[in-house]
Amino acid sequence: MGSFAEKLEVARVLYRAGVLKPLGPGKTLRIMRAAKGWGRSPAMGFIALAIRQPDTPAVIDDDGSTSFDEVNRRSNALARGLQEAGIRPGTVVGLLCRNHRGFVETILACCKVGANAVLLNTMFAAPQLTEVGRREKVSALLYDEEFANLLEGFQGMPRFIVYGSGSDPNIGDLISSHADHNLEPPSIESRFTMLTSGTTGTPKGAKRGSPKGILPVASLLSALPLRSGERTMVAAPLFHSWGLGQFQLGLVLGTTYVMTRRFDPEATLRMIAEHQCTSLAIVPVMMQRMLALPDEVKRRYEVGSLRVTAASGSALPGHLATEWMDTFGDNLYNFYGSTEVAMASVAS
Repeated sequence: MGSFAEKLEVARVLYRAGVLKPLGPGKTLRIMRAAKGWGRSPAMGFIALAIRQPDTPAVIDDDGSTSFDEVNRRSNALARGLQEAGIRPGTVVGLLCRNHRGFVETILACCKVGANAVLLNTMFAAPQLTEVGRREKVSALLYDEEFANLLEGFQGMPRFIVYGSGSDPNIGDLISSHADHNLEPPSIESRFTMLTSGTTGTPKGAKRGSPKGILPVASLLSALPLRSGERTMVAAPLFHSWGLGQFQLGLVLGTTYVMTRRFDPEATLRMIAEHQCTSLAIVPVMMQRMLALPDEVKRRYEVGSLRVTAASGSALPGHLATEWMDTFGDNLYNFYGSTEVAMASVAS
């Protein structure tokens, strides 16, 4: 990771953020045992959080709240169901979902199986989905039922509905019919593939594994006042590199993720106010829509708990940044480039 001085600075930043909180010997030993073989995968992050803070809300969405222990156990059972369906380490699994707990459970289950998840853009039309599925060699699909009429190119493979009900089996059936204790780590580490928007041609994929170290996270936390136990409103889609990056960062901080299936500007304000969110992960076009709300609507919600608005995904015009801070306070941090670059490139 670098010199002793660099390591010391990383430790200082993580301690200030509350990441290096002391634990009792029992929990420490359980985490050390669980960590064997899992590396830095999201699965390991969630297993550790299920031990550290089992009853803390992990996800708050349109359907209520679910704890770290519940999500961990459900993803264990789902992973076993996927294994029974023939999904193995290295299997390429397409994931076509909006922001909700099922997305989180499915991502974790893929990690626990060792499957490679292709995060499909929910704005794609059927031809784009078909082309991406063919090019990325998708051989299993997990999806929200509302997209069922776009899946002509995903026939003859295991398919499961994550949210909703239809002719394909639902992941709830897999979860309820399989054991939920922790699994052995897979033989290979899973990877994520995120896609470009496709506005200039066929969407292209970028593969990412788990972070190779803690330095990128420490660099980000040195520039942001994020702390352990944040409540983050994840307005950015989880299939996007920015949304997924916030998910991964939250595994370090023990974040409670607050989300809605569809972005709605007033609903976002309402969720921030209702759940006292301390940070907001967003893209600039969403900021524009929130600022375009009538003044009486914006005044209806008390969002003073918000300490960090983390924006990325496209250019942030100066006038938009100024209007945001005039309306919601000086809490705006703009991230440049990809998620990895953004770890060290922050404008506040």
